[in-house]
Amino acid sequence: MKKQHTLLLAIILVGLFLLFISQKSHPKANLELIAPVKKRSFAIDVKAIGELEATYSTTIASQLRGDNGKLIYLIPDGTNVKIGDLLVKIDPTPFEEKLESLQNKLRDQNAHIATLEKLLAWEISQAERDDKMAFFDVEAAELELNKIIHGDGPLEIAKLKTSMSKALAKYDELSGYSQDLLELQQQGFLNPSEIKNAQKRLDEEKETYEAAKLQYESYVAHVHPMHLKKAEAALRQAKIRQEEAIKVRGHSIGKAKIELEQAKQSLEGIKLQIRDAQRELALTEIYAPTQGMVVQREDFRNGQRRKPRIGDLAVRNQILLELPDLTSMTVKSKVREIDLCRVCTGKIASVEIDAFPNLIFSGTLNSIGVLALTDPTKPSDEKYFDIRILLKDIDSRIRPGMTSRLTIHAEKVENALTVPVHALFYDQKTAFCYVATGNSYEKRAVIPGAHNEEWSEIKEGLTNGEWVCLTMPADIL
Repeated sequence: MKKQHTLLLAIILVGLFLLFISQKSHPKANLELIAPVKKRSFAIDVKAIGELEATYSTTIASQLRGDNGKLIYLIPDGTNVKIGDLLVKIDPTPFEEKLESLQNKLRDQNAHIATLEKLLAWEISQAERDDKMAFFDVEAAELELNKIIHGDGPLEIAKLKTSMSKALAKYDELSGYSQDLLELQQQGFLNPSEIKNAQKRLDEEKETYEAAKLQYESYVAHVHPMHLKKAEAALRQAKIRQEEAIKVRGHSIGKAKIELEQAKQSLEGIKLQIRDAQRELALTEIYAPTQGMVVQREDFRNGQRRKPRIGDLAVRNQILLELPDLTSMTVKSKVREIDLCRVCTGKIASVEIDAFPNLIFSGTLNSIGVLALTDPTKPSDEKYFDIRILLKDIDSRIRPGMTSRLTIHAEKVENALTVPVHALFYDQKTAFCYVATGNSYEKRAVIPGAHNEEWSEIKEGLTNGEWVCLTMPADIL
C-alpha cells in the first residue's frame, strides 16, 4: 500500500513538471494557468456508492392468525441452512388444545348423528305401520259398506218382506174363513162363540201382518239407508285418517331427515375446522424452503426496532428472517438525476468492496428505477434514481449489506478535440472559453460535447493547438 502511494505521488509531480514546462513555452504562462486544445481519448464514468444484496432472497414469516404465535425457537443469525432445516418454532400448546377440543366435538357429533339415524329409521318403521293400519281400516270400511249394499241389507229386506208376505197370506186365509163362518151363521149352522173365536184370530193375524208390513217398510225406508250412510261415513273417515297418516308420516320423516342433514352439515363444518386447526398446528414449525444463510430481519417489535427473539409474538406476515441466495449478488445504489442520461441497462460496471479492497468485480446495470426520489438525509432537493448492478462473478467472502463502490462505464470518447472542464465557462446556458491570442484572451463561444470529471469534448468553436485559460483572465476581471 505504501509503495502505491509513493508511485502515485511521483506521477503527480511529473505531471505538474510537464505542465510547468508546457506553460513556459507560451508567453502568457507566467500570468495565467492555461492548457492546450488537443485531441484526446477519455472514458466517461458514473460513480456511486451502494450496498450488496442477494439477487434472490426468500422471506420467512408466520402465517398464523391471532395473538397465540409465541416464539419458542429461532435459528441463530448467520447460520447456513439446507432445505428442510427447522428455522422457527412457535408454541404449539394453544393450537393443540384447539385441535383436541374440535376432535372431542367431532366424536360427540358422530354420536348425535347415529342417534338421529336410528330416530329416522324408527320414524320410517312407525310410518309404515301406521300406513298399513290405515289401509286395513279403509279396507274394513269398504267391506262393511259392500256388506250393507250387497249382503246384510238385501238379505234383511228379503227376510222382512217374506215375513210380511206370510202374515198377509195368513190374514187373507183367516179373512176368507171368517167370511165363510158368517155365511154359515146366517144359515143357522154355527153358534155365536165359534164366530167370535174366528174373529179374534182374524184380528190377531191382521195385527201380525200390519206389524210385519210396518217393519218391512221402516227398514226399507229408514233403517237400511241409515246403515248405508253410516257405512259410507265410516269409509270416508277411514280414508281421511289414511290421508292424515300419510301427511303425518311425511312430516315426521321429513323433519327427521332435515335434522339428520343439518347434523351431517355440522359434522362437515367441524371436519373443516379440524383441517384448519391441523394446518395451523403444522404452521407452528417453519422449515427452510431453500438453502441459504439466515439473516434475521430488523423490525419494530414492542416499540423498538430490533431483530426477533424468543418470547416475541409472531405477527402474521411480519418477516422474521430472510434466506438470501449468495450464489447471485446485486449492488443496490442510486444515480443522480443529471447522470441518468449517461446510463442505461446493459452498461458494464466495476464494483469494489470496502471490506476487501483488493476485490474488484465486474457487473452489468440490470435495472433503473421508474420514479425520481429525493434523499431525506441530504438537505438539497437533488433527485436520484434507484439502480441495480448484477455481479458476474461471486466471491464466497462477500455478504449482503457490505458497502460497495461502483463505477459505471457509460461511454468512451475516442480521439476527440478536448479541453479541461475547468476551461469551460457559462453565461446563462451558453458555453465559452478564453482563448489565448498573443498577449490577450478572446472570449469565444463553443459547443461542448461529452465530458467526464476532467475533460470535455469540444464539437465547435476551437481548433487543435490553441490554448485556453483555466481561470478567468486577470485583465477581464
